[in-house]
Amino acid sequence: MATNKMTAEGSAEFRFCPACEKESALAQVSETREVEVRGESYSVKACLWRCRFCSEEFEGQGTDDYPAEAYRLYRQKHGMMQPEEIREARRQYGLTQAELAEILGFGPVTLSRYETGMLQSESHDRMLHCVRNPRNFLGMFGKFDPSKTLPPSRLEEIKSQAQKVVLETDALEPELAAWFNYGPSCESGNSAFAFRRFINCVLFYCVEPDWKTKINKFLFYADFNAYRQYGRSITGARYARATFGPCPDRFERLFSLMSDMGRIGIEEVSKPEFSGEIIHSLIKPNLGLFAEEELTVLEAVRKRLRKMSAKRASDLSHKERGYRETKDGQIISYSFAKDLRLTVNIKRDVASLG
Repeated sequence: MATNKMTAEGSAEFRFCPACEKESALAQVSETREVEVRGESYSVKACLWRCRFCSEEFEGQGTDDYPAEAYRLYRQKHGMMQPEEIREARRQYGLTQAELAEILGFGPVTLSRYETGMLQSESHDRMLHCVRNPRNFLGMFGKFDPSKTLPPSRLEEIKSQAQKVVLETDALEPELAAWFNYGPSCESGNSAFAFRRFINCVLFYCVEPDWKTKINKFLFYADFNAYRQYGRSITGARYARATFGPCPDRFERLFSLMSDMGRIGIEEVSKPEFSGEIIHSLIKPNLGLFAEEELTVLEAVRKRLRKMSAKRASDLSHKERGYRETKDGQIISYSFAKDLRLTVNIKRDVASLG
C-alpha cells in the first residue's frame, strides 16, 4: 500500500505507545494512502498516532476511518447507495433494521453493517435501491410470506405506510412525473429526483416567508454544496439558467403544485425595490427525511443567505461559473460545484447558528 506522508501534527495526548510500551505524548498526524477497493485504487486521508518520544507511528482508536472513506468514494463512482441513504430508505416506512432485513432476506447483522459503513454487494445494492422506490418496495410483498417473519398486523402497517409514501411521491402530475422520471446523473447531482425531499427543503427555507427568487437560490446552493462535499445532491433536482439566476427545472409548476397540495402559500407582492411572489410554509418541514450531514448543509446555507436581499442573492448567483458558462434555459451541470463562489464551511457556519 503506497503512502504519501504529510507533516501536519496536532496537539499531544498521553496514550499508550506500543513501541515504548508505556504512556507517552502522542500526536495525530495525517498522510495520504492509496486504498484498493474491489480492484480499484482510491486516495484517502489517513490519521495516525506519532509518539513524540520514539517517533514511531501507528494506528489506534480514532484513526481508522480511512477505509470507510474509500468505500464512500467507490459507492459514489458506481452509483451505489451510501449508508445514510439506506437508513433514510428504511425509516421512510418506519421499519427497524430487523424488519427490513427480514423482508430482504439479508440478516439484521448484514443490514446493520451496511448502515454503518460496510460496502454492500452489487446484488444487495440493487435490492436496496428497490426499497428506496416505494412502488418497487410494495411490489416485494407479492413474494413475501408474512407467516414466516412479521405478524400480519405489522405487515399491514408497513404496507399502509408504503402506500402513503407512494401517494406523496406520485403527487406529481403525469406530465411532470414523466419529466422528472430520470435517474442519477451529473445533471441531477448523482441523485434521482425526490419530490418529498424537494417539498421539505422548500418548507425548510420558507418557514420565514421569503421571495420565490431567493428560495430558488437557497435550493441551488444547498444541492450544489451537498454535491461538492458529499458527492450527491439533496433533492435530485436539476437547475436551469434563468433570468434571475439558477432555478430548479420546472420550478413554477412545482411551486404551483405545492400550493395546490396545501404545503405552501404564494402571495403576489409589489415593492419599490422588488416585485414578485413571496412564499410561506403552511406546514412544518419533515426533517426526518434528511441525513445529519444534509441537515448541516441546509442549515449552513440558510445562515449564509438569510440576511441577503433577493436581488443580492440573485446577483451573487449570476457570478457562479456554472451560470456564466451555461446558455439560457439549459441545465447547469453539478460538475461546476467545485467552482462555487458561495461555499459553506460546515464546522464554521453551523457552530454559530442561533
